[in-house]
Amino acid sequence: MIDDKWSDYYGSFEFNKARFPDAAAMIKKLREMGFQVMLWETPFISADSPEFRFLNERNMLVRNADNSVAVRKWWNGYSAVLDLSNPETVLWLKEKNEKLLRMGVGGFKFDGGDIGYYRNDDITFGNLDAEAQSHTYFDLGAQYTYNEFRSVINRSGGSAMFRQYDKVHRYGKGGLADVIPSAVMQNLMGYWYCAPDMVGGGSIDSDKVVDEELVIRFAQASALLPMMQFSRLPHRILNRDHFEICMKFAKLHCEFGDYICSLARQAAATGEPIVRLLEYEFPHQGFEKELNAFALGEKVLVFPVLNKGEYRKKIRLPSGRWRFADGKVYTGGEERCFDTPLETLPYFIKEE
Repeated sequence: MIDDKWSDYYGSFEFNKARFPDAAAMIKKLREMGFQVMLWETPFISADSPEFRFLNERNMLVRNADNSVAVRKWWNGYSAVLDLSNPETVLWLKEKNEKLLRMGVGGFKFDGGDIGYYRNDDITFGNLDAEAQSHTYFDLGAQYTYNEFRSVINRSGGSAMFRQYDKVHRYGKGGLADVIPSAVMQNLMGYWYCAPDMVGGGSIDSDKVVDEELVIRFAQASALLPMMQFSRLPHRILNRDHFEICMKFAKLHCEFGDYICSLARQAAATGEPIVRLLEYEFPHQGFEKELNAFALGEKVLVFPVLNKGEYRKKIRLPSGRWRFADGKVYTGGEERCFDTPLETLPYFIKEE
């Protein structure tokens, strides 16, 4: 995933030549290594750029109630906004993306598009309110085989990947503590193909001292969710031993890949969540307040370690027979203590 700053400005959709002197060759090499390459994009257009003037002259930008061009404040400044209710605007953006796809790009991360960047009294081609404008951005992005969205509203059940909001680099609220509750609630709401934020937290400042134990616990919490993402590369921020532990859980994610994909196909067909609240999967067994564990489909239970220095964890399993990560089988119904050293993610597989 190539993030912000790959282009010269917002709306150019051309690689910055200084940063990427031969983008096509780079993408070709990455594909040969087995990667799909995705690019970050937004519906924002830098004001007074050539693209802005082209789009403005053809009424392809959102306008304020007084018919002036809407220039909205977002996290990277002030920009105009594409009117994606206009078929000509959609065609313009799809042509820009098609050029990138021909270069070898696999898909796009569609950032922005939040309902808060639109207004109910905006003037648009389709005469849409704020929520409907947000839907146009999602509906365009969902057409691509590889996609990711940071913000959508009332688009559950869609064929799209949804990332949780940026996490800070800490154990508590706003950090690791929010990963599992957010994942189970996303799935209950119909946003099945969910990704936690990047391992360690997407909001890690480059000059921040990294808590290596926290990075590993983030990796464990992500390993058996539908998606697992890294931003800061583990070998650059972890010592050798911790890097090997982190890679162990990246490989665990791959080992469960076929099973996760089967659950994704099931979700598309039936609406059954991939990540399931324990109370959803095992009702009336006292799990209604358990938000820090989850069932991956019907066969796997996951109880991530969410606190610093927690090397022993109390776990109560639902009814049935469950095989722990070390191979030992336990019968559900009783609370037991399990050793959870840094190299251990407590997960259980259902015995047939």
